[in-house]
Amino acid sequence: MLVGAALLAGLSLTADAAPRAGAVIGNQATATYVDQNGVPQTTTSNLVETLVAQVAGVDIEANQTQTSAPGATIYFPHTVTNTGNGNDTYTLTTVNNTGTFDFTNIVIYADANQDGVPDNFTPITVTPSLIPGGVYGIIVAVTVPGTATAGQTDNVTIRSTSVFNGTITDANTDTVTVTNNAVIAVTKAEDITSGPPGTAPVTITLTYTNTGNTAATVVSLTDALPTNMLYVPGSGRWSVTNPAPLTDAVGGDAAGIDYSVTGNTITAVIATVGPGQSGFIRFQVSISPTAPAGPLLNTAAISYVDGGGNTVPDNTNTVVFTVTPNVAVDLSDTGSTTDNDGANNDIITQGPVPQGSTLRFDNRVTNNGNGVDTFDITFANGTFPAGTSFQLLQADGQTPLTDSNGNGIPDTGPLNPGATISVFLRVTLPSGATGVGPFDVIKTATSVTDPTVSNTTTDRLTAIATSTVDLTNTSAGAGAPGAGIGPEAAPVTAVTVTPGGTATFSLFANNTSAVPDSYLIAASTDPTFATIALPPGWTVTFRNASNGVITNTPTILAGGNFAFTAQVTVPAGSAPIAAPGQSIYFRLASGTSGALDVKNDAVIVATVRELVITPNNTGQGFPGGTVLYTHTLTIGSNVAETNAPLTTTNSTALWTSVIYYDANGNGQIDPTDPVITDIADIDALVPGAGLPPGSSYPILVQVFVPAGASPSSTNTTTVTVTPVAGEINVANNTANDVTTVVTGDIRLLKTQALDAACDGAADGAFVTTPLANAAPGACIVYRVVATNAGATPVTALVISDTTPALTTYTTCAGACAATATVGTVTAPVSGSTGQVVNTVGPLAAGGTATLTFTVQINQ
Repeated sequence: MLVGAALLAGLSLTADAAPRAGAVIGNQATATYVDQNGVPQTTTSNLVETLVAQVAGVDIEANQTQTSAPGATIYFPHTVTNTGNGNDTYTLTTVNNTGTFDFTNIVIYADANQDGVPDNFTPITVTPSLIPGGVYGIIVAVTVPGTATAGQTDNVTIRSTSVFNGTITDANTDTVTVTNNAVIAVTKAEDITSGPPGTAPVTITLTYTNTGNTAATVVSLTDALPTNMLYVPGSGRWSVTNPAPLTDAVGGDAAGIDYSVTGNTITAVIATVGPGQSGFIRFQVSISPTAPAGPLLNTAAISYVDGGGNTVPDNTNTVVFTVTPNVAVDLSDTGSTTDNDGANNDIITQGPVPQGSTLRFDNRVTNNGNGVDTFDITFANGTFPAGTSFQLLQADGQTPLTDSNGNGIPDTGPLNPGATISVFLRVTLPSGATGVGPFDVIKTATSVTDPTVSNTTTDRLTAIATSTVDLTNTSAGAGAPGAGIGPEAAPVTAVTVTPGGTATFSLFANNTSAVPDSYLIAASTDPTFATIALPPGWTVTFRNASNGVITNTPTILAGGNFAFTAQVTVPAGSAPIAAPGQSIYFRLASGTSGALDVKNDAVIVATVRELVITPNNTGQGFPGGTVLYTHTLTIGSNVAETNAPLTTTNSTALWTSVIYYDANGNGQIDPTDPVITDIADIDALVPGAGLPPGSSYPILVQVFVPAGASPSSTNTTTVTVTPVAGEINVANNTANDVTTVVTGDIRLLKTQALDAACDGAADGAFVTTPLANAAPGACIVYRVVATNAGATPVTALVISDTTPALTTYTTCAGACAATATVGTVTAPVSGSTGQVVNTVGPLAAGGTATLTFTVQINQ
């Protein structure tokens, strides 16, 4: 592969280039409204994702014509470029076309450094695997028979075909004309083929040879250097007079050569090159310190008089110098006087603020590198009180920041060199926390191109206004497992997993104090927590009822509790650990009051059968209404499962619930979605005998709120799949849906459909599940439905959405402009990015408002 091809592929992309195969396009909508009490509210839709499909592409350059003496072998250099969006390999074939003579031999060789000379003399018929934008050099060598006569011609077609998609192909035709006169062949080479901006010196050598039968005269070599490649004065050398330097001035050199430099163009005119004579012109260049990342392509022009009175023009092979990325990023305050200084730990200060406030820290990310880059945004809560909630938002300050490259971390999407994008961190403080700070959260922007390059900013709160806690298993309250101050001498709960599996503990944080409080969550094998340590390779992840990763609880009211899970992942290959197992101590610690509790649980490593229902959910409902919760039933067993009852229980009298199988995965109850009471009901609807290991199935739990339910009251609906024989990790068999009774309740449901032709007509049903095989250039239709599920009207309802990274808003030439069933819509100009806003206004109880818009995947 061409040296630096991997870098070339990454650097040749622009911010709106076609996304790589497998990239994830994720999107959520938000809505703001004012409830009946005049309180502003915000709600967020579900996340929908689209996976980008691979499309093939190839380019082979370029058609060439050369002259040759009888019996000579001619080299035609070409480059094969992967113009698709995924890794691909290309077959190479040749056809000897009909001419006035026939080549006696046609062979393809590798030319990885693109110097116009084969790397070796091993024939090839296929390229290596090339990443998107990757370039590979080849040589087509043809041999002219000694019996060929002057004026005869022959040509060969070289074809490159995608292995991923055999219908994608490209071809060049190379032509040879036989002559008895001079034939000048020139190859061009660089001693360094890649480096950062400012690389110097790079030596360029033009090697010439007369393979003809007569002397060539007025042999002119002209090299117009590309932008950002600068000639080094006084560096010119000629093989005849080397090492004496050439003068750079017209007429100032030794007899036989005129070497001159005008601007950034080098010209060498050699008086005579005899038959079989070779030589070189050599000079040096430097790469501009401000050169952007990417390829610098350089081809020299040739002309000579062939001894028969003919002036013959030609070109050398093309050489590529790849300017490697100069990765740099700045993360700083929008209003800071030290913006874009690249220094770590700019401090952005707010405060003091009242307890329970919601803050928004405005930051901006600037790509200070020389190539397109994407920056992962992460944050670490250094000193904010436990229970503080953090959320990264896009530039509109409303839409959640999503992951555009599929690595699981929210990011900026591709940024051009010098481009800046705003990123917001929304911080919601616990209502009961007070104290003098500073309270800091450290936010980090990390380059995806070079993860060793990052920049940090500290978001600081100077001060806020300022209880006991009990950590239990399975349930809340004084009688729950693990109740009381720990750590316990023996594990309270032991969970069995297979090596490589995850043990999930159902935990409850019980606020046993008289005031609201929130708590940091931690895990360690050390019950004193003097050190935070886990067995080698083990990890612990804490998740809330919505399956989101957390490091602290939200604010828990006095006497209340918070359900969450701890997921302990055991590395593959772990040795078995018998009962009582490996103790893992969980700790709750208040960052403001100092209240803490430690509980002893354990992991037993073994092979088990397992059924899993996720996630825990929270929602709102109005008296006499219904709430729909989505869950996933996963077969974690290592054998197919056929029977296990599915049940629901409700914590409050008169509440009822029903389980449905979401057959089409659209997140809604359709007439064809059956009520299920056992996994056998699902088994009867899907192909095969039993539900296979690792498979997952969407289920819906419909909860009916009693007509007399009191506002602000809550109910927990527990959906359970009955453990199968031998199943030990029963904690995963249940999920809790906590419903709070409200009088004004806006719910957002986001669905999507593919419109491959971008003709304004969805190709299938609108679904909440991921779309697969969406090719660059295809369109995605988004539909956001806001429903007032409450008993009273709301006012000032606004639905907001944003074009996700790797896409632009489109009107499909007028066929799919954004529309709304209620209110007005504002949207970006077609072909650009930005926010789509549906200003609804008031919405009556039971009313709905639908926003529909379309984006096109970059191509």
